[in-house]
Amino acid sequence: MLEVFPGLLLGSEGDAMAVLARTPSITKQHTVTHILTISNESLDLSESNAVLVESEGRAGVESGVGDGVESEGRAGVEGAVGDGVESGMGESGVGDGVESGGRDGVDAGGHDGVENGRKDDVEGGAVKVASPPKKMLVKFVCLADMPESDLLHHFLPSCQFIQEGLRTGGTVLVHCVYGISRSVTMVIAYQMWSERRSLQVVYDELKKKKPEIRPNPGFFEQLKLWEAMRCCYDTSNKHYKAYRLKTVARDMRDSAYTEKIGLSPDPSTNTIDSSAYYRCRKCRRLLFTDESVLPHEVGKGEAAFKWYKRTKQGQTPPTQSEVDYNEQGPTHDVCSSWFIEPVQWMESSLLGKVEGKILCLKCSARLGSFNWSGDQCSCGQWVTPSFQIHKARIDETRTLTRRKVDKTV
Repeated sequence: MLEVFPGLLLGSEGDAMAVLARTPSITKQHTVTHILTISNESLDLSESNAVLVESEGRAGVESGVGDGVESEGRAGVEGAVGDGVESGMGESGVGDGVESGGRDGVDAGGHDGVENGRKDDVEGGAVKVASPPKKMLVKFVCLADMPESDLLHHFLPSCQFIQEGLRTGGTVLVHCVYGISRSVTMVIAYQMWSERRSLQVVYDELKKKKPEIRPNPGFFEQLKLWEAMRCCYDTSNKHYKAYRLKTVARDMRDSAYTEKIGLSPDPSTNTIDSSAYYRCRKCRRLLFTDESVLPHEVGKGEAAFKWYKRTKQGQTPPTQSEVDYNEQGPTHDVCSSWFIEPVQWMESSLLGKVEGKILCLKCSARLGSFNWSGDQCSCGQWVTPSFQIHKARIDETRTLTRRKVDKTV
């Protein structure tokens, strides 16, 4: 069990069981008041001095739920504290006044200046520390250690749970089965959120303390997105939109149908302020705005296609050096298409289909194509899923902003 900083512990399922069993070797070193479990199955709390206050990821938990404890899904649990337990927590299981984007009145400098890394309330110049709960509080996140598992949506409520434990002067244990992937990802997400530090800095620092940490590639990509969203849940962020579409595409791949597409509003029927507007070149219908254009990494140009094309007899395939970036690297100018999020006017063409054409709703001119399994951009990058609009079929209109001229020259 690793002490990341005073008050926050990182461990495995065995460490959590030892804490619940009140093993002397553990209790002498740490008095754990909060446990965050990220695993496929919840801990058995029947013979421990602990109560499950919140469960995420599935409808309910069969074992270890005390009397009067409600267990719900991702939306959160209101008043989910067992009878007679004084937790000092708000209705949603998190501290009162904790905002989604930051911390409970603590500067971005992190734990410096706050005793033992805990967040204190200040009233009239006097420091007031909330009392720790009488029982051990447990939050359960049901999640498998797989790259496609969605841990991102659990970052914020879990960070608030950890924050509340530290604010009340308690000690929080974050654990999964082995303590090297899921729990590590959550601890990194919390440090990025609470201390406003970059992913690479936090990861390198934790790697020095515990060399065996190994978040799976999917979780690491979610941490990059967490950083891109400035450690808050921003559904308007373009990187988040691309991530959400990948999740929907995975459902389409598994079941060939999904009702959770989440279409972007139609700008022709909704007033949307944007820096750019895109119209059909033939009929001038407004199709989408700049907010719907999704970013993608620029590919390696023509060299990216050579790997997938047959070579003529006697011709040698390209070497890896021919595929590498040049010193400046390619730009999006080489892309002949935009990749966008699906818009409401596309709904009839998308539902129940894996791939097809994208036609203008007004004049039926072909604008591009879509494929939930992905398609390759002209720059060579593979984009999944793909809602591809050809630039040659679209007129782009940019909004000009007036610049004030300094006349005091």
